[in-house]
Amino acid sequence: MEIKKWNADVSALTLPLKQMDNPRLYKASLEALTTANCPKKLAEKVSKIVANDEGGQPNLGRTPEETEAVREAAKYLQ
Repeated sequence: MEIKKWNADVSALTLPLKQMDNPRLYKASLEALTTANCPKKLAEKVSKIVANDEGGQPNLGRTPEETEAVREAAKYLQ
C-alpha cells in the first residue's frame, strides 16, 4: 500500500511534456541558428518555440517571453 501512495505522490508532481508539433522544423531551425553562430541554448529554445507555433492563434500562440527570444535569435540570421 505504501508503494501505491508513493507512486500517486510522484505522478502528481510530474509535469506534462509538450510534444513537439514539427520535429523537422525544429531541426532546420536549430541548424540555421547554430550555423549563424547563435548560442546553442538560445537556438534550442527558439527552435522548440518555432516547432510548436500555432498558425491560427494570435502571435502564433507564443508568450511575450517566447516572442522576445525569437526576436533575439533572429538577429543572428540577418
